[in-house]
Amino acid sequence: MFFFSDASLIANYDVKRCYEVDITFHYNIPGGLTLNTIADTKKKFSNIFNTLSNFLKVPQLVPQCSGVIITIEEITASPPGVTSVFFRVPVIFTAADAVPDNQVSSKLTNCINVAKSNQYKGLLDNNTPTITEGDVTYNKYNLSSISDKRSCCGGDIPPPCCAAGSIKVSSTKCGKMSLVLLIF
Repeated sequence: MFFFSDASLIANYDVKRCYEVDITFHYNIPGGLTLNTIADTKKKFSNIFNTLSNFLKVPQLVPQCSGVIITIEEITASPPGVTSVFFRVPVIFTAADAVPDNQVSSKLTNCINVAKSNQYKGLLDNNTPTITEGDVTYNKYNLSSISDKRSCCGGDIPPPCCAAGSIKVSSTKCGKMSLVLLIF
């Protein structure tokens, strides 16, 4: 029995080099929000996070986040008409290719810890958008909450990693293994 890389499947998968956190914002709005207000508020949150992530990328200001790419995924919200309104922003912290594999987890953890610190979380909480619904303007109900970090690899596996069933074929790519059985 021999294992060999299937050349047709080499480099089909990127090495996962990231952690994810969810930042959740709460509002108490009697009668909830309409679909249009939800969409408008998601845009406001997206703009705030783009500004904050650009700020965290400045090496002179936040050296712990140099070499870390910060992005957001689709923002989720409570359904229309619900009084207890929330907006959840999934934030992905990804190590750049220049970060050595053995430093990925610690580099990302240090950056996340800075983002969760009072200084930067306070900046986020101070810039949480107000929401206007039915000619009434509402402020956030309480401070934002930040979830514990989750590895993009799943479970307790720290990054970097390849997807299940694949192997690392270079520093940035993964591929599948094939099994060949030779019978004589």
